[in-house]
Amino acid sequence: FTSWTIMMKERLVVGIVQPDLRHSEESPLEATKRICSMVISKAHATTTITIDLFVLPELCPVGYSEDTFQRYRPFTPELKRMYHQIDKEMED
Repeated sequence: FTSWTIMMKERLVVGIVQPDLRHSEESPLEATKRICSMVISKAHATTTITIDLFVLPELCPVGYSEDTFQRYRPFTPELKRMYHQIDKEMED
């Protein structure tokens, strides 16, 4: 976890987080919940500053492997629901 402060008219504090990529036994939804929990715990652990924005690597909860893209492309109603659940997790 790294914190950067960008000085503008108002201060913007950005938390840069590098979570582990999705484990092979985790579903993308489970990985999303794990990463959201990690970000929330980092936000609560930072008592001296307030983090305005967390930055995560692209696709970190979904994964980067070809296997992931073959197994989790949202072609079925079940996978489409899973991605809607992931979006909901990220909103909260």
